Amino acid sequence: MAHISLFPEDLLSNILSRLPVKYVMRSRSVCKNWNFMLRSPNFFSLYYKHQSCEQERLAKDGVSSFIVLEYIENASEYDSYDDPAHVLLSFLTVKKMDNELITTVDKVEKIDILTSASLELLSTQDRIHADHINFAKVYDGIICLGNYVGVVLYNPCTRESQRLPFLRSPRSTPRSTPYIHDDYYYLHLGMWFESNQQPGTINHYKVFRVVNFNRHEDPNVRNTSVIEKYDSAEGCWSEIITIRKRQYQSSSYMRLLFNGIIHLYVDGDSVVTLDARLEKLGLLPLPSGFIFKHLCLKGLFVLGRSLALFLENPDNSFCNNIWMMTEYGVKESWTKQYSFNFLDPSGLLYNGWRLLAQWKCMDEDELFIDRTVSLDECKVVSFNLLSGKLTDIYTCHSPRILTIVPYMESFFSFK
Repeated sequence: MAHISLFPEDLLSNILSRLPVKYVMRSRSVCKNWNFMLRSPNFFSLYYKHQSCEQERLAKDGVSSFIVLEYIENASEYDSYDDPAHVLLSFLTVKKMDNELITTVDKVEKIDILTSASLELLSTQDRIHADHINFAKVYDGIICLGNYVGVVLYNPCTRESQRLPFLRSPRSTPRSTPYIHDDYYYLHLGMWFESNQQPGTINHYKVFRVVNFNRHEDPNVRNTSVIEKYDSAEGCWSEIITIRKRQYQSSSYMRLLFNGIIHLYVDGDSVVTLDARLEKLGLLPLPSGFIFKHLCLKGLFVLGRSLALFLENPDNSFCNNIWMMTEYGVKESWTKQYSFNFLDPSGLLYNGWRLLAQWKCMDEDELFIDRTVSLDECKVVSFNLLSGKLTDIYTCHSPRILTIVPYMESFFSFK
């Protein structure tokens, strides 16, 4: 048998690009040449090309991979924090067989999010606030978690993590204190990657969040929001835009990042947006005749490769409509694609549901729904937009599910 060093490099790259990430990383220690080859942009591009083809092949066979993120609280908010709040990651494989969705739990992993020396600066009461997670997103295999203390980026494939610098207060409060106060609260908006970077070699990203002063006692500050960013190129947080909202505007933030644009909130017949690269505000038109106070806006999400709008019918609260913007930014391209009720087989309304994400099983669109069964139990349910069929996908360990997202392996490194 010929020595492996005699194999052409392109052949070796082709073979190794079909391995899971963890085995590719182990292979780097074989020799210097392999280490250099397996860290090159050419290999990363080849690897992600093969991975995308494999995912498309599995999707055609009705097989998809997901991660469920759940927030597990302390046993008591007055505990000594020996077992702090954490996030549970459940890796699922969903397969369609004979028109039935079959779910397999491949593994479960725990992330401790409060292990940080900076917590020693907080009082017991502040730690209670710091437990609460209000943000969880996954971008190309990278999980971004946020709470009142800071933001954690985590790669479940390599198990590398990075805690962003300790968050400080806005201009109106002393810089030596954290942002924990009854007068304001935070929402983490999204994590954006520079689009022209090679796969696996990402070194520039931004994380956005908003500080909302709706409850502030000062009328000159109330209804004001400050948007901040963490730029990896600068290595720090900075304030970029201050927004003074009018009373009739929607106070809930959408937090949808699509096409490099963060969709913030409704203002009249438009959605206020933020360009993540240029850091400038803009307006996205809603369908003609849209009136926020007359229609119940469930939110924006991505359906296929288009922006979708989830609305509740004002004449029938059991009925839901989905509008799609087939050409982004063009108001006339909004069309109503689906109209349906969320009913279980017995005809009873699925109370306590929340839209989590959209996914495609073979050629059919499905919606992941967070269904609250009781105070102590919730389930992830898949709803078929064509047939109206509901399928239980996953029973959660906690009533606080954060999200469910498609999973792909990533070489992204924080080192």
